[in-house]
Amino acid sequence: MSRRCFGVTHSFHRCARIGDWRFFCSDHRFQPVGWACFALTIVAGIAGIQSAWFQRHIATPRVIQAQDFRLRFAITGADLSKEDLKRAPPILPCNGKIGAASVKFELHLIPTLEYESSHSRPMPNLVYEANNFLFRNFDLLNKQGLEGQTLKFSIPWEIHDFAGPSTQFNADLYVGDAWYPTGYKSFGDGNVIIRLDQPTR
Repeated sequence: MSRRCFGVTHSFHRCARIGDWRFFCSDHRFQPVGWACFALTIVAGIAGIQSAWFQRHIATPRVIQAQDFRLRFAITGADLSKEDLKRAPPILPCNGKIGAASVKFELHLIPTLEYESSHSRPMPNLVYEANNFLFRNFDLLNKQGLEGQTLKFSIPWEIHDFAGPSTQFNADLYVGDAWYPTGYKSFGDGNVIIRLDQPTR
């Protein structure tokens, strides 16, 4: 039975030959192979473009660096004064843990009183800051990630003496552009706990 060739000529017209072949004449019998190779090339190109796009646009966990950590520690109380500022320890050495890592840092006193305006009247604050975090087992912390971890550290007892029992503290941990606040807390047993669940950005 004679059939018309399904091949395509150089001018992009269907071959006009008619013969007893199944689909293609002898000149066009390898065209399906060429079409298949062309289709595979197109598919591979699209897959490569998509792969490159996803690698650029899908967020990958950022490696945490020790220098990404910064802590602000504020002591607030209605009776705090410049005299308290003068007698406050200039440096508070702190030890703690965050996940599987232990950490040491020093809180350095800011030499001016700051005033917190979120209360019914401005409240004076003694403010300490630390950006010198020294970690042990920091690689384990990177493997675990920060989400769901807790930073717990102790502060020296002498800092509790300022302005009596109404004195509170507020600690803010900054890791890169993420901010983890405690809100105002009482001193309690001298331990500060910052939960790294939902950062404020």
